[in-house]
Amino acid sequence: MNTKSFWVAALIAGGATGLLSSLPIISILNCLLCAWVWIGGGFAVWLYNRREPQNLATGQGAVIGLAMGAVAAIISSVLGVLIGGAFIGAMGAIDPQSMPDIAEGLLGAGIGGVIGLVINLVIYPIFGLFGGMIGTEIFKSS
Repeated sequence: MNTKSFWVAALIAGGATGLLSSLPIISILNCLLCAWVWIGGGFAVWLYNRREPQNLATGQGAVIGLAMGAVAAIISSVLGVLIGGAFIGAMGAIDPQSMPDIAEGLLGAGIGGVIGLVINLVIYPIFGLFGGMIGTEIFKSS
């Protein structure tokens, strides 16, 4: 496997998956067994195949999906904290009297973000792995 193509595919697909997994409303698709992460694993394999002409083995696709899942977990967790903090800050702008509650909310968002990161670092790579395996079968050239 080409290392540069591997990381390009994992970073691009992981970034897109992390973004889609953290955006309000759009992230609902992740409620369906982490659908964005499955799709992201397949997308990473597709990106890799576009750069490298040979067919990937199923295990290689799994590794690309695994790496994509780790990248997506980090990006999704960071964006989730930022988006949550922005909503909490917007509430403070609307109602300045609630500032003490907002400080607690930001602390809670930070703690929730760390817990979410740990959980995502377990779940996303697993589902990305399966998405990568499925992607190797779907995107094999004849």
